[in-house]
Amino acid sequence: MINKNKKKKLFSFDKKEVKLNSSQKLFLGSTLIVLSFTLFLSFTSYFYTGIKDQSTLTEFTNLEVVTENWMSKVGAQLADFFLYKGFGISSYIICFLLFLSALFILLNSNKTKLTRHWFWGILIMLWVSLLFGLIDLDSGKFSGIIGFEVNLLLKSYIGNIGTSFLLLLFAIYYLTFRLNIGIDSFKKWFTFKNK
Repeated sequence: MINKNKKKKLFSFDKKEVKLNSSQKLFLGSTLIVLSFTLFLSFTSYFYTGIKDQSTLTEFTNLEVVTENWMSKVGAQLADFFLYKGFGISSYIICFLLFLSALFILLNSNKTKLTRHWFWGILIMLWVSLLFGLIDLDSGKFSGIIGFEVNLLLKSYIGNIGTSFLLLLFAIYYLTFRLNIGIDSFKKWFTFKNK
């Protein structure tokens, strides 16, 4: 009879942390840093060269076609995917989160804090995309397609005022649960202002 504890599991959902050795940490951390800078430069270049590069996106394998993006064809594709088809200007948060992940790996910091940073970073990215979609509803230049389309959907159900209230509610949610700001914080701030 086989002991249940010694039976080999094909799939395990235990919360065992993967241990990386020093060289693996250096490789993974450096890769994430390079990726974050690549995305940052691609995104920044998009605001200067994005319109010129639109016609070259379908010619990725054609070596004769030259793009204006600072990171060339890969940068133009990344910027188009994240900024235009994705979350707009709030996609810069991904660069920050990748860089932060690299620091957590290189410095061997607590990974649960990193998970929290990713959770809140993605929520902020969605919130900013929706905010720019509400402000600039006609062009969607800074909101990306996701912010633009979600705003159109919300507008058809709850209107612009309802969308504004929803964004305000999410901002209060962030202040309350992430920054731990409550009514006592406002009382202290007002008493400090009155003094």
